[in-house]
Amino acid sequence: MYSSRKTVDASSKSRTGRYPTMHHVPFASFLPHVRLKAASVLAAMHTGKDGTAFRTVRHGGPLGRRRAYVGQRKRYAMNGRSFMYRLAFAAGILITSMLSACEDEAEDAPATAAQDQFLEPVTCAVDAARYPTVPSDLDDIYVGRSFYADGNHLGHDIAYDEGTAIHPIACGTVRVYRPATGYGRLAVVIEHRLASPASFVNGRGEIVTISSFLTIYGHLRSTSDRNGTIGSLDIRDGDTVNPDDVIGYVDDDSHNGDGAEHLHFGVRLQGAKEAKAVDTSWFRGYDGSPSQRKWFADPVGFMATLTSSAVPTRWHPGGTVVVGEDGMPWMVDTDAVRHRIPANVFAQELLHECAIDVFDAELACLEPGEPFVSPRADSRVMKFDDASTVYEYADYGDGGWRRAFITYDAFRSWGWTDADIAIWPSVQRDTFVSGTDDWGFRFMRDGSLVKSDASNEVSVVSDGRRLPIFDWSTFLALGYREERIVVIPDDVIELVAGPRGPLITSDLIQVCMHPSSCIDDCPPSTPGGGGVGGGDGGSGGGEPVPDGGFGGQSGQGGSEPVVDPVPDVPLGKVRFRYDGPVVPGLNQLQGMWDPPGPSFYGWTPSTFALCPDLVAGDGLLECLLDMPSGTVNVLFTVHLADGRWWGDMSYDTTGGQGSTIGTVTLTGPSGDIPYVLVSNGTGFLYMNGLVSVVP
Repeated sequence: MYSSRKTVDASSKSRTGRYPTMHHVPFASFLPHVRLKAASVLAAMHTGKDGTAFRTVRHGGPLGRRRAYVGQRKRYAMNGRSFMYRLAFAAGILITSMLSACEDEAEDAPATAAQDQFLEPVTCAVDAARYPTVPSDLDDIYVGRSFYADGNHLGHDIAYDEGTAIHPIACGTVRVYRPATGYGRLAVVIEHRLASPASFVNGRGEIVTISSFLTIYGHLRSTSDRNGTIGSLDIRDGDTVNPDDVIGYVDDDSHNGDGAEHLHFGVRLQGAKEAKAVDTSWFRGYDGSPSQRKWFADPVGFMATLTSSAVPTRWHPGGTVVVGEDGMPWMVDTDAVRHRIPANVFAQELLHECAIDVFDAELACLEPGEPFVSPRADSRVMKFDDASTVYEYADYGDGGWRRAFITYDAFRSWGWTDADIAIWPSVQRDTFVSGTDDWGFRFMRDGSLVKSDASNEVSVVSDGRRLPIFDWSTFLALGYREERIVVIPDDVIELVAGPRGPLITSDLIQVCMHPSSCIDDCPPSTPGGGGVGGGDGGSGGGEPVPDGGFGGQSGQGGSEPVVDPVPDVPLGKVRFRYDGPVVPGLNQLQGMWDPPGPSFYGWTPSTFALCPDLVAGDGLLECLLDMPSGTVNVLFTVHLADGRWWGDMSYDTTGGQGSTIGTVTLTGPSGDIPYVLVSNGTGFLYMNGLVSVVP
């Protein structure tokens, strides 16, 4: 049971141990535009191989409450939130020629402090994000120049035809619109401001929380024709641009500053002023000394995170606190009914800390009910001066009751603070016990986010059970925030947060339980019930509620929702398939990855046994690997029977030195898993495959 501490830092208590490594990073939409429901996008939460979380760098305060929303066919207005960022030039510095002229990108005169004083603020609110053209174009990598492919490239180069129109990825303010060394006739830098801080993975694999970011576009021109006579764009520094605007056209190889026609697309995780303060070549294309890698992000992963949460949310588990567009707070119960929370209760119980902002469309799928009556109404908390147990009690001396908090996290989840605890003299113990009925323990409050310190699975407490969240995209779509996750020792998590219940999937959260009130983009509802069963808000001390399922997913009340898996790929598995040249002998998988839990697969010959080549000389290597959702840093290659390596692009038979030897396909239960090529440490042309997080 909970032992009180007068000076406990509750926030640090709730964030110890490993953070979850659940994140879904495929492209969210095949449409060029994606609408953001809000700006508080979370990135994957990686853990190191020693089981500890990477250091989180926070810029600008706690995470906001809104979340990204990607419209599939319809664009949604955002509720006043936005994105920002900027970049600058540094002159007189020529980068020594490395592998190509592109390595000279981003050198010009640094801005002075006086110039910074006159930078116009970013005023637009970002309500839409898009790719520079369409998402699939990011797969057409120019001569293998993905992020850090050669050990220092700070962007993602995309091959395009000359004259292709390029769009900004989001609303922002132009900070650079001019020629630049290495970028040719036109480099464009745009600053975007986030409405609330959000988390992304930087170039060193760390989670960083930012308020602004810069996007960099190189090797362009301002006219649609090569000679500059047609369609000149009238864009200047300080202008506001939107995703529908064209900011430039891919320039020809004679004028673009670097090789054949392509776009250099970069993302810097700072605003312009911050970037200039630490880097004279602040919109550089290549790393230098000291390294600037931590300030940049892989544009592929960044865009996937920015445009994540591609499902319209219509359902929330019981215990969720939601706030409508009009600012009114509601408590959701297990029957998808919402109860208005009085303002004094909302403030007193600190419910704003876990509240989720929602739009009218999803609020309308929650049936209005009676005003919310808190389970802790009229109660107080106390402890005796000779013991550590903290009690919540009410009606002392006349039919009163008491509950003992099972842990400090449970105490905090109910909105209490140490300052609320009254200290009673021990001589009053007998009177207190005789004057109150023992109602058992107070467990974690419904709506609490929890995970075991021995697992990466994140669950939400609802009706006294832990409901696992299928993947990180579902986590984001529900509006949850990483900072709210409480890590609980594995040996007591069932006691503290309840037994493991049915899975929350992306399919489930799209179900409108009350379709008669759904007002916008309503998916088909299903018969059969609308919740996880009744309960008292997770505060009872009796037997666990039997797992009756969510109901409504198959028309059978009590059936558990399931993910529609890819045939032959079970949950927790990834199919690895290599298709390459037919050579005598056996092909071998080599790889390393960090699965959920304490184990770790190292880059050793032992990985051969995980994926045996059953038929020698057929050019194929296929197997199912134990690689559950949340596995991070999956690095792999294939050692061919003739001694070559799949990722060694120096063998490219087309002469372009940009293709692997054969192809690798990774498939999970939900579909193909994207990966990027990264240097194996010896520079460009010698590559491995990398999956940052298995969805």
